[in-house]
Amino acid sequence: MIYTLLTLISALPLSAPIAGQRPYATAQDAMHAAALAAIGVSNVYESGGAIYATSEDAYYFTQPVTAHATTEIDYRVAAPAGARLIALYHTHPGHTGTADEFSDSDARTARRLRTPMYVVSVASRIVLGLNIQGFSLDATPVHLQTLTINGVTYIVRADHGTTLLLERNGREFIYHKPRAPS
Repeated sequence: MIYTLLTLISALPLSAPIAGQRPYATAQDAMHAAALAAIGVSNVYESGGAIYATSEDAYYFTQPVTAHATTEIDYRVAAPAGARLIALYHTHPGHTGTADEFSDSDARTARRLRTPMYVVSVASRIVLGLNIQGFSLDATPVHLQTLTINGVTYIVRADHGTTLLLERNGREFIYHKPRAPS
């Protein structure tokens, strides 16, 4: 199934499912993983994709793509047969003063498609959710807690004091915090 977004031009980049991606229990978990993946695409151009659910109520995100534009993103989304589109997401790279806000275009698109939209601020690592409630929109910021180790950025899923549960590209890692010298 292909959902075509914003335009029917087949030359637009295709955001497709990621082979071997583990399922997420919630749409929010899938969104956090998608946000980290999207942040890594570009700090200059907008990138985007979708969150979808399968018939088993497992959540996934599509590979973020870019059209190499700095203030807009047009793309197509592919999902497995029977999947439900849960939300769209895209980044605001941070080169303008409105990187942490929804644009009027974001709100119009969410209303027109009647689909929740998430904007990921590359600079401040904030995920803004634009939820559809009838025709009204409610933007709620969610701070994405990340940790960079040796130049690689991970999502922090849980902090257990001496260990952290981290995630990158759908894979979980346990990180043991260094002990303070005695």
